[in-house]
Amino acid sequence: MSIKKVKTGKYSGKFQVRIQPRDKVTGKRLNIPAEYVDSLTEAKKAERSMWHKYESGYDYGTAEELFPICFERFIEEEYAKGRWEKKTYKDWEYSSRIFKQYFSHIKMKDMTTYIIGSFARKFVEDHHVTVSRNSVIARRLTHLKAYLELMVGTLYPKNPVPPRALDVFFKNSEKALRVPRYVLDNVEIEKIKDYLKEKIDFSEFSSCVSKLAIWVDLETGMRPQELQALTWNSIQRQRSNYVFELSNSWNDYTKSLNGHLKARKVGEKRITLPISLELKSMLDKFEKYQSEFLKENGISNFNNFIFLNLNDFQKSSAGYPVTQTSLNEMLKKIGEEVGIKPKGQWSMYSLRHTIATKLGNTPGMSYPWAAARMGHTTKEFMKTYVHVDRDINDQMNNLWINS
Repeated sequence: MSIKKVKTGKYSGKFQVRIQPRDKVTGKRLNIPAEYVDSLTEAKKAERSMWHKYESGYDYGTAEELFPICFERFIEEEYAKGRWEKKTYKDWEYSSRIFKQYFSHIKMKDMTTYIIGSFARKFVEDHHVTVSRNSVIARRLTHLKAYLELMVGTLYPKNPVPPRALDVFFKNSEKALRVPRYVLDNVEIEKIKDYLKEKIDFSEFSSCVSKLAIWVDLETGMRPQELQALTWNSIQRQRSNYVFELSNSWNDYTKSLNGHLKARKVGEKRITLPISLELKSMLDKFEKYQSEFLKENGISNFNNFIFLNLNDFQKSSAGYPVTQTSLNEMLKKIGEEVGIKPKGQWSMYSLRHTIATKLGNTPGMSYPWAAARMGHTTKEFMKTYVHVDRDINDQMNNLWINS
């Protein structure tokens, strides 16, 4: 019988409900966990529900497995198939470690919205982290949602991680405002350029590499990882201008080239904004100094990197470029030297936001052209990188006041 009353043990007095369907492929009996209810009426209802779930494709086997084990198996399989880069794998691996801690005894079938919401709040409380769109908890919920979405229809009628999960799990008063990138005004840009022109000294390779890289980024606004992967062959003449042709980027985490640009296929290229002749002249001088330096020290620049790390011979020999950390530290140091007091996130990406903002506020500018030079679609360019330019803001204020 599929329904029977239990007379002994911890379920004594309850009704056991069990179904034993056969596997549609092998014909073998499936081991589906029994359910226990208080009355015969509930038992018949539970039996009908169990058969309905089975006929609808409910995955009873996976349902009884522990969530952390299933999640870990998933990421290992995805990485083994070559679908993820190592950086992506490490990010998901971190989520796996977190989930082992917070969902250690939770089965797949028990991953409910309530359980996930409780985890989110507990994690924020334990780690004293902020709640925002780009926060650590937001990333973990993104991974949860992506994985559990694969089980919709076999384990869950809908994804247990709701749309706009942060809004569901946290009150507005508990969420932090996103700190915007600091965008330089024209005066600050000139201060940094003047500082670089005066302070770049090729006899001090330990610091001039980062300084020259900052100058390049201040004129092109390329991503730091693209800047790191620049080679001497990247410099191209385009009529009367000089640009960089980009086709690769560097990964500080894996200490290797990614083999492509962000969100682009292998082999796809783009060109940057044109650079000043003054910067091109400085790069020409640096190329000669770098060549002599490497020859004197017996180092081979086999990647042909412009910004090869010359501060550490071991890293130079390994073909590593200057790190993003070093670039950010140098930028902050220069900012302090010239009296810049940033209100917001201040890093190499601030230079990218600055250039994009200047492009977006230039009268007569072609946004498709600007977006292409920055490596984005026009929509992404306008939404993500174009801010109110402080110089334009001042002009508009003066125009209004004097009208």
